[in-house]
Amino acid sequence: MKIKIFTLVFGCFLWLTATNATAQNLYEIKFTDDAKNTYKGFMVYFNEKECYMRIAYTIDKKYSVVNVEYNSSNVTEDKVNYFIMTGSKPTFITKKTNETDNYNPDTFIWAFTEKDNDDEKDEDGLPYVSDDPEFKPESFKKVDSYTAVKAEQLNDAYLKQFFRTDEPQYKLLKQIWTDTQTNTNTNTNTNAGSKDVKLHVIMVSNSLIGDIGESCAADSRVMVNEFDGIAETLGIKLEKYLINDKNFTKQNINNTIDNINPSSNDIVIFAYSGHGFRWSNQTDKYPYMALTYNNYQKLSNETSMGLSEVYNKLVKKGARLNLVFGDCCNSDIGVNQFVESNSLSARSNISLKKEKLEKLFIKSRGNIILAGASPGEYSYCNNTGGFFLTSFLQALHEEISYLKTDAADWDGLLSNTVKYTKSKAGSKPQNPIKSAKISYE
Repeated sequence: MKIKIFTLVFGCFLWLTATNATAQNLYEIKFTDDAKNTYKGFMVYFNEKECYMRIAYTIDKKYSVVNVEYNSSNVTEDKVNYFIMTGSKPTFITKKTNETDNYNPDTFIWAFTEKDNDDEKDEDGLPYVSDDPEFKPESFKKVDSYTAVKAEQLNDAYLKQFFRTDEPQYKLLKQIWTDTQTNTNTNTNTNAGSKDVKLHVIMVSNSLIGDIGESCAADSRVMVNEFDGIAETLGIKLEKYLINDKNFTKQNINNTIDNINPSSNDIVIFAYSGHGFRWSNQTDKYPYMALTYNNYQKLSNETSMGLSEVYNKLVKKGARLNLVFGDCCNSDIGVNQFVESNSLSARSNISLKKEKLEKLFIKSRGNIILAGASPGEYSYCNNTGGFFLTSFLQALHEEISYLKTDAADWDGLLSNTVKYTKSKAGSKPQNPIKSAKISYE
């Protein structure tokens, strides 16, 4: 990739600000400055607006650690999509040698080019870094390495490179390593009440449609994999019902719902990824699903179905917990809007606290319906999935993380889903809507 591509993006840095938050996906970044000084960064990342990095380095035989907060953004120029992490509020964790010591926050840029743009293709996935406050193109250079941190790495020797042992972050991260060593956070089921629970997952995705099919297929893969992992971790049975390709019909949805018979202790999840719309005389705030997979099929009562209709049918089945998701537009015969956007949040989550997962799925009771957009709005997506369902998974991972000290609950999870979706959409209006009636044992 040619360094000239960075000349177009520096204006976006001026409006980025950082927020203080915790996160749960962990990465290590090593880089070198012009004076040949080496830096090792330990990044704690959850979403685009919530991230911090501990950066350790030695200059003139003085070992220093600084904490830098990060905010992220996406910018697209000339078919290149940039994921940009901008640092601010540097705070020294180690003692300063003198009061004049300072640290210029680094900026990291990942560039994602289209497959046919061979002239600027970058295969190694490494970001560029610069600490130049003026963001001169020549100041950016590739980092030396960028890797995910595994749970088994989080021992004393590793963490003490970046944290004091009296810091809350150190204790939370160390607990991940401790549980890994003692197997207290394994997939062995410890909740006797969950043995008779079955998780029913109905995933409906318009994987054949030309414009957003790739995104819908990605939603299906990610959501099914997520609930596979949840079922395995909780030690409960899983039943999957996949409605996609040419099976993407109203009849198959109705047949699937009619044929499942959940017990009073089961969990039922319905997730839809595809086109959505509103009828001109519609009063229900939740969208209709457009159940056509090519442009030659017409929308009608036979090729559409209301998300509220699905919700009402499932609630009548009497399962303990029902969740209905609709990642689709909620506008007059609208289409989901495909846009370019990237983040680090899709990476693996290593900080799962099983007790929090049990509270959400084993010790809760009630019904939830969520749609990715308010009436009159589009629902945005890219080739990695819909912003709404991606945001739900981000919020779920945060809610069950060791690094979140509050107790897990659905209210916080759903509120964060709305917040993260709005953040991904940026200036484009996308405000998910929800209704939840949940109690806890």
